[in-house]
Amino acid sequence: MKKQLLFTVLAGSFATLIFSSHAVGPYNGGAGNHTGSLGSPANCSTGSGCHATNNTNTTASLLLVSPTNDTVKDGQYLPNTNYKVVVVGANPTANLVKFGFQASCVDNATSTTQKGTFTSSNSQVSVINGGAIKLVEQNTPISAVTTPAGNAYGTTFNWTSPATGGGAVKFYLTLNAVNGNTTSSGDQPNAATPLTFTEKPTSVSNIKLESSDLYPNPTRAELILKIKDWTAGNYQVIIYGLDGKVMLQQTASLSAGAVQINVAQLAPGAYFISLNDGGKKLVGSFIKN
Repeated sequence: MKKQLLFTVLAGSFATLIFSSHAVGPYNGGAGNHTGSLGSPANCSTGSGCHATNNTNTTASLLLVSPTNDTVKDGQYLPNTNYKVVVVGANPTANLVKFGFQASCVDNATSTTQKGTFTSSNSQVSVINGGAIKLVEQNTPISAVTTPAGNAYGTTFNWTSPATGGGAVKFYLTLNAVNGNTTSSGDQPNAATPLTFTEKPTSVSNIKLESSDLYPNPTRAELILKIKDWTAGNYQVIIYGLDGKVMLQQTASLSAGAVQINVAQLAPGAYFISLNDGGKKLVGSFIKN
């Protein structure tokens, strides 16, 4: 099932990229949380001696990309799903050739409880323990891509959504376009606006895989799922431990009525497996030797 969510967030000013200490990231540089969550300022023009006045020249967007490499667009997340979060932004000012950012994801109702799990997907981004919640921010000024319209900004990190029943969440994003002159002069941060989106209902029709459709079982490395009446393409496969914890999640290709999955990395034991088509879900169990 392919979901797509594109949301535009007014990017915001955050800790000083300009001072060398803040170039490693707002929180890590001593400026704290400036995303707007947990009672923090939603910009860097106030508090912690951070930055100058917000500037609307700087814009930003945040995209959620599903495990099947589709951008989600319906304002809903699937539980227990590992999304790629793509931060993109722009500024027409020629000399603002670098940028930094800070992001958080919290409970929609309170803005104080962490929702989901962040992991870094590249060497320029760090996950920071901000106390009650986690933050994602740059650990070095990130270079822009120069275009005829000005500077374009982009980076990524990963977000694993909450388990079923996690409820509505609120993403906060701030972004600062900088010139890298080691002072705040000329930098153009912008005020952040939160984005709320809801949990996607997962009440789909479950179809139990027969033992003959899931083999070899037990298996040491490769597991084959025979699937009838499904269209060839890419589908999300999730493998759970007996305690319900997600142990393996990947995109698998259905071809000639079968999906092949490598489970060699799993420890020996019993597991559940599901393959989701949106309107229906195949479920089964297997033993890893």
